[in-house]
Amino acid sequence: MEVFNPPENILYELLLRAEWKKTLEPPKQDEALVSRYIPELLALGPVGLSVAVFKKLGSLIWRGDLHGLPAPLVQFKDALMDWELQVSRDRELIALLQDHLIEIRSSRDDFSTAVAKCTVGSDPHPQWRKLCWSPDGVMLVYADSCGSVQGYDVMGAMLFNIPQERTKQNGPTDLRKAVSGMAFLPAKDDLSWSYELLVINYQGKLTSYFVSNTKGYQERHSHYLVDVYGGWAGDILYHPQHSLLLLGGSANFTGGSVSPDEDSSAEGAGLTSWRLLSGYPHYARAETWTPEGQKEKTRSLASLTQLKVVGLFKRGPQDGVVQMHLSPDGQLLVTVHLSGQLCLWQLPSLRMHKCWHLEQQPGCDLVNPNLGGTLPRRNKGVSSSFPLSDVNWWSDEALIMARQSGAITVSSTETLDNLLGESPEWFEPGPQVSAAVDGEFLALEVERTEKKPEGAEDDDDDDDEDTSRIIRAAQVVKQVVIGLAKGGRISLPRKKPRAVHSSYCLMSLRSTTPEELFERKLENEEYGEALSLAKAYGLDSDLVYQKQWHKHPVSISSIQDYLTKIQKRRWVLHECLERVPEDIDAARELLEYGLSRSDVDTLLKLDGTDGVKKTDDTEAWGSLENADQSDPDEQAKKEAMLEKVDFSKLNYEQSDLCRVRQKILVYLDRLYTYEEILGGGEQAADRYNSQYFSGFRQQNIVELALDMARKNEWQSVEILFANHHEDLLPHRLAILSNFPETTSPFEYQTLLPVASLEETQAMLEEWRENKPREKDWCEEEPCRHAVEPLFVDPGAFLYESNTQMEKFRVALPDEKLVFQWYQERSMAIEALSHQVDNALELVRLGLEREVQGLQLLHDDLVTLEMLVYECQPDSIVDLQKFQRLPDLDRLQLLMAQSTASDYMKNIRHRALPFLQRCDAKKPNSGTKLLQDYMVMIAKVS
Repeated sequence: MEVFNPPENILYELLLRAEWKKTLEPPKQDEALVSRYIPELLALGPVGLSVAVFKKLGSLIWRGDLHGLPAPLVQFKDALMDWELQVSRDRELIALLQDHLIEIRSSRDDFSTAVAKCTVGSDPHPQWRKLCWSPDGVMLVYADSCGSVQGYDVMGAMLFNIPQERTKQNGPTDLRKAVSGMAFLPAKDDLSWSYELLVINYQGKLTSYFVSNTKGYQERHSHYLVDVYGGWAGDILYHPQHSLLLLGGSANFTGGSVSPDEDSSAEGAGLTSWRLLSGYPHYARAETWTPEGQKEKTRSLASLTQLKVVGLFKRGPQDGVVQMHLSPDGQLLVTVHLSGQLCLWQLPSLRMHKCWHLEQQPGCDLVNPNLGGTLPRRNKGVSSSFPLSDVNWWSDEALIMARQSGAITVSSTETLDNLLGESPEWFEPGPQVSAAVDGEFLALEVERTEKKPEGAEDDDDDDDEDTSRIIRAAQVVKQVVIGLAKGGRISLPRKKPRAVHSSYCLMSLRSTTPEELFERKLENEEYGEALSLAKAYGLDSDLVYQKQWHKHPVSISSIQDYLTKIQKRRWVLHECLERVPEDIDAARELLEYGLSRSDVDTLLKLDGTDGVKKTDDTEAWGSLENADQSDPDEQAKKEAMLEKVDFSKLNYEQSDLCRVRQKILVYLDRLYTYEEILGGGEQAADRYNSQYFSGFRQQNIVELALDMARKNEWQSVEILFANHHEDLLPHRLAILSNFPETTSPFEYQTLLPVASLEETQAMLEEWRENKPREKDWCEEEPCRHAVEPLFVDPGAFLYESNTQMEKFRVALPDEKLVFQWYQERSMAIEALSHQVDNALELVRLGLEREVQGLQLLHDDLVTLEMLVYECQPDSIVDLQKFQRLPDLDRLQLLMAQSTASDYMKNIRHRALPFLQRCDAKKPNSGTKLLQDYMVMIAKVS
């Protein structure tokens, strides 16, 4: 006994390949109806018109057709899409039959653009047109509803045109002449031709042509394969493995309807096979499997099939095959019947393999939940189910089934179970599908919306009309009446026409691996589906949260929703370090979360493989936020955990964790400093610049202080000195030497060193130190030494090109070094800027801070200030030159510009203060200097 192994479910994705928009303007009132029927009827005159109407009504009531074909068949065809999709056998090319042209597209660009276009004429019955590719995909054949056939190459050039005689002008189209099927056969009889093309119409007339890309066409023969009154022929297929021609069409009267519960013959279902003959009659019926019970029945009714009145014995709507396709391996044939049945037949015997009535097909009654009550019409008599609009092969074990409801499934050939999942994939009603190649098939759908004119009321007469024979006959009467109205005999109310907007979409359903589909879902930002895939197939769900994290701005909610759910500790810490939020509060939250993922408990749990024991990070973060860090119990727990850590034996992961934590703390400290520089509170939040902070937090702290000093941002430097005391303390004097010489030292006086006397020892008064937090365990000496054993001084660059500053590179300079700095800096200010007042101001500030030894320099600068700003000597006198001058020369310079009128005044305001300063340095030296000056003046005069 053969064991059936059901195929596995298919993981798939839907892709949009192309889209077309079309707006159909409404025709004038009754114009379309009049153009088809009325002119011919009016030409008959009153008597002839009456006869024609009653004759037509009788024909419709008796036979049930409008175009010479059974009403169910016309109804089935008219319900199909007005465009057609045909795919070449290798799926390299597709042809899309549109309203007035055929587009040829290539798989090289995923069918996104047209590589060729073929113009075709307008057709009143677009659903009855036909397309067919040659097996090698180099020839495309098109047939219109009148039976004319044209051949095109892949560049859109017409190769041949086979016209057919059209019906009378303005008369109804005889759709029996429309092409129902086409097939390419090898041109065995004449190898100079590319193929033998078989064309069959609904009357059953089969015509053979030789066709070629260079020679056009040549008719070979024609033959009627359907010779029973009332029968019709459907599609044909050529089976190359068995050299058989398969024909679908109306069901044989002797066979009745197909029953899935008992053996049924193919002929009874409307399916026959034909052998190809080398001569007349060219085709012969091949023997197929027939149930024993039906053989005798067939012989007893054989004579009746020759009678033209056999139609009298028909009961109910005539069934038949309307679609059929060969399986990829050629072992099975699938057929769709007018009654809604789906059958599988074994080849070449045409013995039934499986058959399902419409109601037996799973999902036939499902309604698209997205349509909101707008549903396609259902067939007469099957109001609870939606029939198939198209079918094709996914593989030898699965079928692609498209329904008028828009549901598309890939179903097992044994059970029709949907392999796409619990529910079908929903398209617009009545989609078309191609055969699958390499796990992918194409689907064509159309969405139509009607725009009602303003003030128009709903009119569903045409949309919901019954399609029974009586009602369809009434339509013809209505058309006749309209024709009379056009002649002016009867006045009818006019309806406001509606414009129809159509959107055609070419979709692709492709099977994929979980990894490929997961990646695609991430690219399309379908995070919910991606997360479901990750959970179902054991994929990395971190990628979903990582993608969402990067797509959203950093906030408390985004940290909670995405970052806390990512298990990769190293990746999370990298994000905490590298990402700079646009909001200052979010920047703080992100860094604090980084601390929560790098605490000592994490250090203990590291196993050396970039992982920690999985915990609920969301709860851990929440507990960290709410925990009182000053709680003795919490501190005791942390100290107990630290005692378990041997920092001399840290593995790589643990060392990396410590380095990251140290850097996060540096960034937090910088953020605190930056916030204080901006003014704090709401002012800091408004002025925060993430781009600036990105550089601010990474810059060398000494270099940062140096830049701010050079920009005279003394308040910022003061904050840096207070908040980063340990790093900047040894380089304080060197940084102060970089304030602009043109800036008054009074502005940054709070930064200047202060000396005081205590127990006869001079010492520097310490800075104001601001500690925003306690030192962390990773900043203590055991951890710091284990992670970074070599200390790098951040201010070493200050002294590389200026070795004279090296002597000031001390954490706590003594009074002598402070005096030396004031002296050298004031002299440098005067030398570089020639602004004696700034140099003098610095010295005065030093004296106010009890720096000893600055008095002499102060006196010189005071004298130089008077000389420069009041006396205005003819030559430039700088401090260095002035200090080399004797006191007598200095006094002479002070009085050089004096005149007789202001001589005594200058003696009092210039000379006397200078002489007093001389006496202060050395008693009576000022008096003697004045005497020498008076003697010199006397000699000159």
